[in-house]
Amino acid sequence: MSEDTPSGKNFQIDAYLKPRPVKEHEKELLRIIQDDFPEFNGRFLDIGCATGACIEAVSKVYPQAHYTGFDISEELIAVAKVRLAEVNASLFVADAIEFESDAPFGIIVASGVLSIFENFEPVMEKWLSWLADDGAMYIFGRFNSADVDTIVRFRNNYKEGDWEGGLTSYSVHTIERFLKACGYSARFQRFHLNIDLPRSEDPIRAWTVPTPEGKLVVNGANLIAEQYFLHVRHESREI
Repeated sequence: MSEDTPSGKNFQIDAYLKPRPVKEHEKELLRIIQDDFPEFNGRFLDIGCATGACIEAVSKVYPQAHYTGFDISEELIAVAKVRLAEVNASLFVADAIEFESDAPFGIIVASGVLSIFENFEPVMEKWLSWLADDGAMYIFGRFNSADVDTIVRFRNNYKEGDWEGGLTSYSVHTIERFLKACGYSARFQRFHLNIDLPRSEDPIRAWTVPTPEGKLVVNGANLIAEQYFLHVRHESREI
């Protein structure tokens, strides 16, 4: 990792190690992908795949596809390999910018990963280099509807941790301008969580607060998150 490219360290993995159903945003992501790809038997990449929950859900819809997933955590990848033993999947311990592929991917997903990095441009350039010309990339996470970018580091004293990333928020306009300059089209789709998340013992874990306008997603870092799906395709392709 070069000095001008933050390492994107985030070790808040406890929630991923526990058995869980498919998350609401993962359900919505699957619906979005199915709308764009009624059929798919190509190469699918999950950046920051954790224990493989997303790949497992997608593979039930596209059983003929080949799946690749990587995560920086050896512990998470070990769980994913067991979980996806019956899936046509290749799983690696790798960094979200230093991973290398010998062939492009028709579908790339990255959930909650971009906000780890304090400089998104080299990260997204790398991800775009993995995308097939007729492919699509779907990024889920926190983005800002106002044209303001923020860089956030936190130290979760509940776990006696060091400073980490994962809560940075880029403006949707910043991302759109960058992708247009790179020759790609971008479309943001706001995600509204329709279930209640209780407050947990770990303060960095998100929970919901009801308001007259709907539920707010907050955490112990005193941050409110706007969550979006970002659809990315080459500008010659319709989104």
